[in-house]
Amino acid sequence: GAVNPRDIKMRLAREIVAIYHGEEKAKEAEESFIKTFQKKEIPSEIQEVKGSGLFTGVLLEAGIFDSNSEIRRMFEVGAITDMTAGEKMKGNEEAVQGHIYKIGKKKFIKIV
Repeated sequence: GAVNPRDIKMRLAREIVAIYHGEEKAKEAEESFIKTFQKKEIPSEIQEVKGSGLFTGVLLEAGIFDSNSEIRRMFEVGAITDMTAGEKMKGNEEAVQGHIYKIGKKKFIKIV
């Protein structure tokens, strides 16, 4: 029958992780991937960033981006989302402590 290539890749990834890190870690990694990228939930391990003030300043200070132009491009394409509020960030707004932000497809940060 027709097999989805995604399923084959998931199986291969799980087998490779199991070889190097054990079956338990492979299962945890697979569950984390499914929750984060397929179900679009917030992952359990999030980088915490200390800071207050404008969001761009917090990102630059934490070393997540190297320049304001990189951050501006991310805003322009709608790649920064406030996961706590459930809305895309439109520009340089205040960083809200306790909120979780998704930057791009894979990066999650929490402002503390």
